[in-house]
Amino acid sequence: MHCLALSRQIGHYHNARFRAAAARFDKFTVLSCAGEGFFAEFSAKSFDGYTVETLANGRDEYAALVASGEFMTRVAAVLDRFKPDAIAVPGWASAESFAALTWARKNNTPVIVMAESQQDDVGRSSAKEALKSHIVKQFDAALAGGFSTRDYLVQLGMPHDRIGLGYNAVDNDHFGRGAEEARQNAADLRQEHGLPERYFLSSGRFIGKKNFPLLVQAYAKARQELGDTLPDLVILGDGDERQAIEDAIATADLAAHVHLPGYKGYDLLPIMYGLSQGFVHVATREQWGLVINEAMASKVPVIVSDRCGATRTLLKQGKGGYVVDPFNTDDIAKALADLASKTPEDWAAMAQEAFDTVADWGPDRFGDGMLHAVNAARSAKRRGALPVWDRVLLNRLGKRVYTDVD
Repeated sequence: MHCLALSRQIGHYHNARFRAAAARFDKFTVLSCAGEGFFAEFSAKSFDGYTVETLANGRDEYAALVASGEFMTRVAAVLDRFKPDAIAVPGWASAESFAALTWARKNNTPVIVMAESQQDDVGRSSAKEALKSHIVKQFDAALAGGFSTRDYLVQLGMPHDRIGLGYNAVDNDHFGRGAEEARQNAADLRQEHGLPERYFLSSGRFIGKKNFPLLVQAYAKARQELGDTLPDLVILGDGDERQAIEDAIATADLAAHVHLPGYKGYDLLPIMYGLSQGFVHVATREQWGLVINEAMASKVPVIVSDRCGATRTLLKQGKGGYVVDPFNTDDIAKALADLASKTPEDWAAMAQEAFDTVADWGPDRFGDGMLHAVNAARSAKRRGALPVWDRVLLNRLGKRVYTDVD
């Protein structure tokens, strides 16, 4: 069986997922629609076990093709050439999804939507939800990130038994192995990378929903309670919110204890996670939060927002870390102080819980979930080409670049 998946680009986590999926099909092809993401350092450079076809040479060409309408024509041409037995698309709102859905229905090819949105990611309007539901129902099956996304897909009209799980996986082995190696050489690596002796780690783009200024405020409260016994705070990343974060650090007089070293490359991330005392992610909204997977795979406890899809799946039993209200500095500060005060034995037990939990949500879960969704889609009744009004709708929607879909 030949399965073809579309993706805006192929990052390291995509590569791990596709590698696992490829092991479950006779042939697996990925159509990389833009050929690059926002950060070149997080793009995979080699691909194992599957074929890659690149549609556009970069995000600018991708955007131009989409706006002109030529993009949907090119997607259809690639699909005509490969004639896959099943197609998987990234989300229900992207030019690549609309193009592939239109082609799949015309050619009676099973089509799967890969999704990570949750019902409460943002405020919902009845009109938009009705349109979204109509589009979701045109797919034959789905691959969801976790439990909350599956629930939302069911609400939108996708049958429960046609939904596989595991869309949001990372390369657990990369992080687990790298973090353990880092711990074996901790002193030298701390010196090499300018890391504090003890620190909490946070990471992400410096944008509003990541909530870093409030994290700094919560950290300041925890430091008032524990003083110098509280580990430092290292926040990886960069972006438009950097000044607001720096202002929060200055206001709390924490320049000596909160560090902003910028982005770190993929090969360095396991070191950053592995040498930390814990990972903190307090986003106010987050469809998933792959950094949570990365931290847990690195065998460190986590402090995570109750708004994240990863939290609702990976910490469903409350093991491996703390679940906090991202708007409540007292709640976050209490978790920071509690984690910092744990005995080495209790800390190690919580870290092991995190590691064991995410082990069930790695690339193999993605591969199994994809196979489940494909088999469910193939067993569904073929419905033929979309009605003309749906084709017109998707063609119009497909002339826009979508970057933050809820």
